[in-house]
Amino acid sequence: MCLNSSRISNRALESTPYTFRKTLQNKTFFKDLQKIHRMNCQNSIDVRRRAAEMFANGFHRGAIDVLEVATRQAPDDGSLWCARAKMLHGVGRRVEALDNIERAQLLVPLDCCGRLILADGLREVGRETLAADAYLALAEEENLDGNILVGLYDGFAHLEMWRKAAQVSRSAVIETPDDDAAIFNLARALIALEQPAESVVPLLRRAVQLAPKSESYRLALVVQLLRQRSCDEAYDELRVLSKSSITSICCRGCGRRLLALAIEYGDRERAALIATQLATEAVAGK
Repeated sequence: MCLNSSRISNRALESTPYTFRKTLQNKTFFKDLQKIHRMNCQNSIDVRRRAAEMFANGFHRGAIDVLEVATRQAPDDGSLWCARAKMLHGVGRRVEALDNIERAQLLVPLDCCGRLILADGLREVGRETLAADAYLALAEEENLDGNILVGLYDGFAHLEMWRKAAQVSRSAVIETPDDDAAIFNLARALIALEQPAESVVPLLRRAVQLAPKSESYRLALVVQLLRQRSCDEAYDELRVLSKSSITSICCRGCGRRLLALAIEYGDRERAALIATQLATEAVAGK
């Protein structure tokens, strides 16, 4: 026989044996707890959904503030702390994001995005050994999506762990072969690893093909073409670059190569720009 405790009157409950009465009371209590838990879960979902919509529509501060109020009201809800950490990380407030994600970690398991936020935050506050361990552990996971792979690349690049940076950027290129940023990241990692220009130039050509307006891609291609001794093609690419991009060169060695290229092809205007830039950096002690 199935008993429905909500239909039992107080008098009937008082007349039942003690142990049976406690059983009925416990059932009612746990049902109430379950109901409260479901209501809290739904409230949490509603709050996170509303904050996510605000954030997606550009109301970043408002969305973060909504979640701050929610975490004060439900400090044991790890999903709220995690959602707020992701938004803080998204607007560059990585130290605050670290605090929030560490709180979330005590309450719920972190997903890959949460683990990346944790690693980035550790790096931001100078705990580089722990950050490296966190990046390495995350990189071992299978089927990471493109955003996580890009985040891992950035983390490894900041820590100058170029082999791992190349590894994750290769995975990103495999997953999204037409992503110019992923291709350029792989090229950067290979350059840092002092790989031959022959292995880098095809990647940079592809990145320029996918994003022809990106002057940083084209400038890197010019330098690598010079390393490959493809001077005619290098000068053709140099002529496409704007004056501002030419004067933004931060590597003196690359600047000297471009200066020699401009002089060789009789390009006085670009040669003067590059020479002035090199002289300015020399005076500044760069």
